[in-house]
Amino acid sequence: MNEFIKDITIEYIKNTEIGANLFKIIELFQRVQEDAYAYVSSDDPTQLKLLRIGTALAFSVIRKLFAGKAFKDFDNEDWNDIAESIEENAILIDGQAYSVMIFTMYANYLDFSVKVLTSRGVSGNKCEAIGQIANEVRDLGKQLSAEEIGEADYTERCLWLLLEAMIKLLAAYGSLLIGEEKAEFAEAVMMYSFEYGRLTLYKQEQAILSEYLEHQGEVDAELDEKLSAYKELLEQRIAEFDNLMDHAFDSDLPTRLRASADIAILAGAGESEVLDSVEKIDTFFL
Repeated sequence: MNEFIKDITIEYIKNTEIGANLFKIIELFQRVQEDAYAYVSSDDPTQLKLLRIGTALAFSVIRKLFAGKAFKDFDNEDWNDIAESIEENAILIDGQAYSVMIFTMYANYLDFSVKVLTSRGVSGNKCEAIGQIANEVRDLGKQLSAEEIGEADYTERCLWLLLEAMIKLLAAYGSLLIGEEKAEFAEAVMMYSFEYGRLTLYKQEQAILSEYLEHQGEVDAELDEKLSAYKELLEQRIAEFDNLMDHAFDSDLPTRLRASADIAILAGAGESEVLDSVEKIDTFFL
């Protein structure tokens, strides 16, 4: 679990191969880093803040790549743009505006993927279905901004929609992609599945803690049992996700796809809704 979180933090990225190029960001980040250190020193959990900064960094780089700029061609202007994006989106922006920004980025990623699918000859119906999900995510953001729905409802619905979109993308690309690209899409499915599983556990924890607060003077054996059961479930889920994440990057494609399907089921998707076999994929898309 910790290794997964480190994968998308600045500190971890600096120590990877890509760090040879990304390290130049740090010199351009002096102003951003000052804000980031102040941000980290606040009362919020440190890991969540680094995760937020790492997320903004990853999306800023991906946005440049989607615009047609090769990573090796990034210049000082590109890195300055990325630094400003991190300061604006990971440090200065707050509350539900940050949630809308993140999910809108994912919707834009779906749009880009649809263009790739179309260019590679994937049927229009499949592309339209994925594009429609991107539009639904953006519409939910507008509803949240207009206070027509709450942030918890917005987050849960977006996670479900994007999990569905990633599974459809993986199935659509299954016969088209080779090598590293397949692993990237398996990772995308894993990420959304994991995030939804974590959200589900968080909601369970909040429900249990609410019961404790309501009955502070009469905490009985039943509530203690619920909390113990939750802790055991959390430890079990962590172990299961760690194992499945390892398999999601296996060199064998069937193993990767099986792991992605298993993660989706653990995240709450029904077995009948998961495309975990050739027959199900054919039935769903044909």
